[in-house]
Amino acid sequence: MHYAKYGKAAVGSILMHSDRGINGPDTHEHSNESIDRSRTHLNYYLKDRGGLTAYAYYKERIEKIAEETKQRTGKSIRKDAVTLCSWAVTVPKDLSEDKHADFFNAVYKWFSDRYGEDNIVTAAVHMDETTPHMHLQFTPIIEKKGIRKLCAKECETKRTLGKVHQELQKHLVQELGCDVNILNGATDQGNKTVLQLQVGSLQEQVVAAEERVKAAEQELAKVKTQLKTTQAKLKTTHEKYKSASSELKTVLDQKSRASEIKTSLIFGGETVSYSKSMLERTRAIGSESYEQLIKAQKIREEVIDREQALTAREQAVNPLYDKAKQQQEQIQRELYRQQQITKNMQQEVERRATELTDQRMKRMFGEVSGSRAERLEDFCDSVKYSDGQSVLDKFEEQEKQLKRRRNISL
Repeated sequence: MHYAKYGKAAVGSILMHSDRGINGPDTHEHSNESIDRSRTHLNYYLKDRGGLTAYAYYKERIEKIAEETKQRTGKSIRKDAVTLCSWAVTVPKDLSEDKHADFFNAVYKWFSDRYGEDNIVTAAVHMDETTPHMHLQFTPIIEKKGIRKLCAKECETKRTLGKVHQELQKHLVQELGCDVNILNGATDQGNKTVLQLQVGSLQEQVVAAEERVKAAEQELAKVKTQLKTTQAKLKTTHEKYKSASSELKTVLDQKSRASEIKTSLIFGGETVSYSKSMLERTRAIGSESYEQLIKAQKIREEVIDREQALTAREQAVNPLYDKAKQQQEQIQRELYRQQQITKNMQQEVERRATELTDQRMKRMFGEVSGSRAERLEDFCDSVKYSDGQSVLDKFEEQEKQLKRRRNISL
């Protein structure tokens, strides 16, 4: 299970990922390479929104609470406020497949009771990835003494997050009538749960930022393609304009020469029959060339306007691209910092355990031969649990789990 919080900027991408392929074909290019599109049609909803899309339902909830807050306090909701929270719940590997649907329904009911049915935005079950799981997103709206407000910090705290896995597991065992093991090394110790969930949240935000960057890059590529097409059309129009101008000049020269011949013949006193059809043809060519010139001028103006519009559009996309890049870099830095904190915490726990064990052994046995690591290993191997495993066995098992989680996070 992973818990995450999002501001307005990330909501669109998060909901797009959750609801993919449920109401129609999934045409979006997701950055998650583990998605099997041949199974996307098996994804399904548990939340009934009365025909609204997830984003429309979310927007309606946030606009309503924003209006209530404005009327009550005279203030608007902060731009950086958390407006959507999310749980990702994976079906336990040891749960039989015929229990999966009951499992997700029981999880949905428990979270609905916890946050309120109206606050649930979507509960989408994904069957097209490695393991079936549900994305449940909700608006963190709480009510105290008859007053409603948007407050993610009060909706879930470090203390409540430390207990949520145990409480949910107890509920699932009662509902399904069988053992449901959602607890693991990441959730059975309250002092580590929040930190590890924060790391998971940051990873999801990185994915969302990558989605926004990819969308901005695709939009920018479209604008550049349209710009190239427009420039090619503009070049063709310039050629037509040049050709029409040349043809018009030729026709005007012909008309000028015909006028000179006519004047010369009249003033010379001679009666000469010249072809009227030639003059009419000359006028027709001149008129056609002039129309082509006007048409070329209009096309050129239209192309210039379109080029300017595309340039403005490109300028509007660039800031979005830069902002998405900055958010991605910031999230990656925070993710690295959290990983370092986790690493330092583990090293400190190991160091302290070694120190305390060494002190205890000295009190019990005095100075003994061998290195401290060897004495600690022998001691841990000698202490047994009720299931027959030693402390050393438990420690090595946790080390393996930690290594797997590190590989997944990287």
